[in-house]
Order: sequence, then structure tokens, then C-alpha cells
Amino acid sequence: MASVHVLVGTKKGAWVYTADEARREWTLSPPMMPGWTINHLAVDTRRDTPRLLAGGAHWAWGPMVARSDDGGVTWTERSPGIAFEAERGVSVGSVWQVQPRSRLGARRGVRRHAACGHVSQHRLGRDVESRR
Repeated sequence: MASVHVLVGTKKGAWVYTADEARREWTLSPPMMPGWTINHLAVDTRRDTPRLLAGGAHWAWGPMVARSDDGGVTWTERSPGIAFEAERGVSVGSVWQVQPRSRLGARRGVRRHAACGHVSQHRLGRDVESRR
């Protein structure tokens, strides 16, 4: 039977609830990234070992994106210096969403949103949209 996982991000870290398909009994993982506000968690299952992705912030160290290849035991921060250009006069307070990149999107930096009917090009500090 396959396992069911629920990823939970909070103001005090993250956890994973795990159950079998019947969902009658759940187990809770140890805390992951305690002290960090975790706004979003995602799983990239394209590899043999699933990769966890987390987006959030810390009150002292700022916004971050992190990944874990061992089920959340250890994390690698992948986002030093997340910021807009200084002339914009705004700052990034937190990361609100993370998602695995598609191979096409990874090369071109483009995501197509079929439901919205437009293409978004996402680069650090820039969001450019064009209607199709």
C-alpha cells in the first residue's frame, strides 16, 4: 500500500504527517527547520529519492528557499541574496511559493499558465507577463 503525506508549514517550522492509504493512523515527523516561518512546501518526485522544497523566511536572516534530499533531516539553503534591484525601493520579506522547475521552464525561464491564458517569465527580481 502507498503512503499518504501531508506537508505542514507554520511560523515555527515544518512537519510531515504520514499515513497509509486508509488514513486511520498518522505519524508526525520530527520538526524541520525550527525557528523558520515556512510558507510553502513541495515535493519533487522526478528523482529516485524525492526532494523536499521549502519557501519562507526568518525574522533575522530574511527570505529563503531550501531543499532536502533526505526527507527533511538536513536542508540546504539555495537562495542567498534574494532581492529586488535597489532602485525599486522595495524588499522581499518572504518566499510564498516554491515548485519544481520543468525541464523546459528551467532552460527558458518560462511557465505557461493554460487556465489563465498567459505566459509568465520569472527571473529573480522580475515578473514579466504577456497575454496570448
